[in-house]
Amino acid sequence: QGVEVGDIGPKLGYASKDNGFLRLTKVRVPKIALLGRYISIASDGTVTKQGNPKVMYAGMMSVRTSIVGSSYFNLLRACLIGIRYSIQRRQFKDAEGVEIPIIRYQMQKQKLYQQLCRGIVMNSAFNQLRSNVVKNE
Repeated sequence: QGVEVGDIGPKLGYASKDNGFLRLTKVRVPKIALLGRYISIASDGTVTKQGNPKVMYAGMMSVRTSIVGSSYFNLLRACLIGIRYSIQRRQFKDAEGVEIPIIRYQMQKQKLYQQLCRGIVMNSAFNQLRSNVVKNE
């Protein structure tokens, strides 16, 4: 009857948040029931924004910065596990009959080192983002 509720779906890399939507079509809602923390509607229908937009944006940037921080941390932790495993895990024998650690294989190095480099770059980006957010708060 003019009320539509839905789920937006999972966010990539941020599955702990569940976002949805509410669409009201030709439904009258009392002003007191509206969730208007930063926006107000006058009796004549005029919409006005309240508060400083920079403050609202800073809160959003703080959350996004923390997402980058947790992402790089988890990636580097996974790289650490993969590299340690690759050093310990031995497979196939060389000419002397000694098993070779799989870290010596070119493909294994390439896969692990690419992710390690990505994590280091993300760490640098996170530190820059964090310093900018702190500076502009």
